[in-house]
Amino acid sequence: MREHKRPVSGWAGDVLDCVVSCCRSLASRTFNLDNIYGCVPALKKAHPENSNIEAKIRQSLQVLRDKGYIKFLGRGEYELTTKIAL
Repeated sequence: MREHKRPVSGWAGDVLDCVVSCCRSLASRTFNLDNIYGCVPALKKAHPENSNIEAKIRQSLQVLRDKGYIKFLGRGEYELTTKIAL
């Protein structure tokens, strides 16, 4: 899944991997929360100790937003910034 330079680690890094993968498959820098929820099985496998994956995804998206890697557009819609190459 990781083909880009990973600027963050841990959960935020794993969610960023999902975002980049999703954006590549959509051929778009915009994505929505439901697109990222598609990564729940992979994240559950990577983090079996966590039973609240969806909440952790949302928290990680906030971290990525605060770091400037994604932009929140509203109503569950996001955009991957140009800080991350596709």
